[in-house]
Amino acid sequence: MQWMKFLSINKSKYYIYKLNKLDHLVVTNNNHDQNKIIIILYGITSIVKTFSNKETIPIAILSKNNIFISKTKDNSTYYKLIALDLTYIITFNSNIDNKNFKIQKLNTIEYYINTLEKYENMNQIIVERQSKTRIFQLIILICLQFGTIKKNMITIPFKLSQEYIAIMTGLSRNTVNKVVSILYKKGIIGTDKKTFNIINIINTNLK
Repeated sequence: MQWMKFLSINKSKYYIYKLNKLDHLVVTNNNHDQNKIIIILYGITSIVKTFSNKETIPIAILSKNNIFISKTKDNSTYYKLIALDLTYIITFNSNIDNKNFKIQKLNTIEYYINTLEKYENMNQIIVERQSKTRIFQLIILICLQFGTIKKNMITIPFKLSQEYIAIMTGLSRNTVNKVVSILYKKGIIGTDKKTFNIINIINTNLK
């Protein structure tokens, strides 16, 4: 509500989108998307940059009050926001009229810092050379950000598909399948109909 109130006070047009699980929103370099600011109001969404040759680079996994600003000038690339669970986002143009700008108490700096941390977390995963470690770091990151801890188990209230893990690690689906299969066999991870679990966060031996 605070973002809608802020934009209404400043008479700035905004749009709210509902994304169901695995829905996506594409942000391109057209006139409509240029200088667009996207705020996550609720839920979890991943951002992936896609090039003309279909190569993708994972950018970040964002949640409530995280900020994404589209300023790409490259017509050969676009961004895709993928909802991990039910997600609501608000979008508006960054060109707010500064002459009539009215300040409202928003923790904007805190939100930016938190968002930058999410970008840095993803960057640390992508630079990891070992496929096993890269995949497990992604799983740990998601579990720690969005999961609940009970004894030695971390549970997140949604399932992680192997296709999604491949997208967010930049690895092939075949590599992900092999590594995830090993993690299952070792009893490190597990799933049921609605959740994804790290079974034992203390005794996790990836060798």
